Amino acid sequence: RAIAKFRRLALASAITLTTPIMVQADMDLLIDGGNITYTGDSVMLRQDGDVDIHIKGTNGAYVVGPDNASIAVAQMGYSGLVEIDGIIAFNIHPYATGTDGFTYATVTDADMVGGVRLNNIIAMCSTGASTAAAITIRYTDGAWVSNVEMHGYRHGIQWWGGDSNPAENGAPANERKCRNIYIDNCHVYDSASTST
Repeated sequence: RAIAKFRRLALASAITLTTPIMVQADMDLLIDGGNITYTGDSVMLRQDGDVDIHIKGTNGAYVVGPDNASIAVAQMGYSGLVEIDGIIAFNIHPYATGTDGFTYATVTDADMVGGVRLNNIIAMCSTGASTAAAITIRYTDGAWVSNVEMHGYRHGIQWWGGDSNPAENGAPANERKCRNIYIDNCHVYDSASTST
């Protein structure tokens, strides 16, 4: 895994990333007409500490990657904002919450992700093999998702704060550990396109 500690990076050409980047300092990534091809797995940019990740795309900026990976992950247990604005995503999922080592029973309010902003995103999966949502929000207290188009993913936007099965942790009295989620003007097309 690579480690990133830069503050600002502007990208106006094409680059390829082959391994996940652990973000250890606040990051502003501007993709101005350029593009990123990600060939690794899991996640392209992951919080590794109490840091903010801001990704802004302009002039047709896009990210291409495998349908089992995400552009950015807010990792539970850390504070900091993950913001993605103006990106086109091909096959790769725009966002997911990192839940490494956490379960419904162990998650506290202090562990929950508290700042996700996703805006003006077009996400398209053409592989027909996606088994996850374009955007997955888990154990989060505070997310804003607006003006997002999703095509071809198994689901559009999924939020998760515990299993709804009463035999698990879904009893009516049990806390839902995903809250204050705002979704506006989002459109899902061709979802559940796989046979699994």
